[in-house]
Amino acid sequence: MPPGFAEFLRAPVRRLTTGFKCNGDVTPVTTLGLDFRLFFLWLLLPREELVKSSTFAALALLFLSAISSLAQITESPGSVIADKMEIPRYLPLAATAGISAEVKLRLQVNKNGDVATVNIVDAHADCGFLQDCNSQAGSGWESGFVQMATEAAKVSRFSCSTCGGPTFGHIVIYHFQYPPMPKRACTPRPKEKIPPPPPSTVDSSDHVTVRPTHWPCVSP
Repeated sequence: MPPGFAEFLRAPVRRLTTGFKCNGDVTPVTTLGLDFRLFFLWLLLPREELVKSSTFAALALLFLSAISSLAQITESPGSVIADKMEIPRYLPLAATAGISAEVKLRLQVNKNGDVATVNIVDAHADCGFLQDCNSQAGSGWESGFVQMATEAAKVSRFSCSTCGGPTFGHIVIYHFQYPPMPKRACTPRPKEKIPPPPPSTVDSSDHVTVRPTHWPCVSP
């Protein structure tokens, strides 16, 4: 076997066994790089080298590792279960202004199911009833919604039967949705009952829809 050949084979295997996480945190370059290595090995190695038992065993190990990593990629997105999904509070002042927002968080969950760390992936809030507001740039309320979502995420719990290692990654989207207000929500007729906003819902282990508990002009 040529000098350094064994290390050349072991490098992608180490990346495969240490480089992937669950639920979308897999780096596809790992498998792609492995495929290119195998292709070039096939072209460059003499045929008599390929038939040697040690070389054949190393190549077989790489193929099996690639198949295993692909299985992890396809199974992991649906393998995370929300054992407890806390619903955030709607930011009170934002509800008064009719502002909606979407917050995407990346959670790192330990083997006990507790959320160890929370990182912001994206956050955007619209303008609601605000005047002179650029909806593309955001209304400036993003930080408040991020705080509400982060507080809820930290007390949520998750499990993953197919995730290995001490922790696994999971992305959750919190959609703060201000629903359309009834026309007479703030000025109902005598004995008229105005329906409250629809309830907040846990749509899946990675999506929560949050709505205000009451219309801003009505006392809770």
